[in-house]
Parts: sequence; structure tokens; C-alpha cells
Amino acid sequence: MGYGGKFVERERARELRAQSWTLQEIADELGVAKGSVSVWVRDVDFTPKPRNGAVFVHENTSTCDGNDRGGNLFVRNPG
Repeated sequence: MGYGGKFVERERARELRAQSWTLQEIADELGVAKGSVSVWVRDVDFTPKPRNGAVFVHENTSTCDGNDRGGNLFVRNPG
């Protein structure tokens, strides 16, 4: 029979990943390696959080002559 250790940590990791925690956040919280967390949660669905508090904003800068210069602006969250 194989080693089934860290069962409690594995289940907690899966709960945290479902709450969109990052692999590193989970590893730090549980005191385990990030690689272990990756294996434990690889099949858990989650919604990624924006990185670095970054926000993408669409700015409409169309001109009167119909020349569309619209694009996305990268805005870093000041908080």
C-alpha cells in the first residue's frame, strides 16, 4: 500500500484553490512545497485573480474622422 500522508493538507489545499488562492499562498499557509500543492490541486476548477493588482481598462479614443484608435490601457492598482 502506498504512502497516503498529508491527507488533511491535501484536502485543505483543494478547498483553498477552489477559493482562488495561488499555489504559493496555499503552500505558505500549509507549510508544504509548492510542487506538492500543484499535484494536489491540478484538477480543481478556479477563477484566477488578477496579478499584481493590475486592471485592464478599455479606452475609446475614436476620432471624428472615423479613425479608431481605441485600445486597452494597463493600469496598476495604486492600493
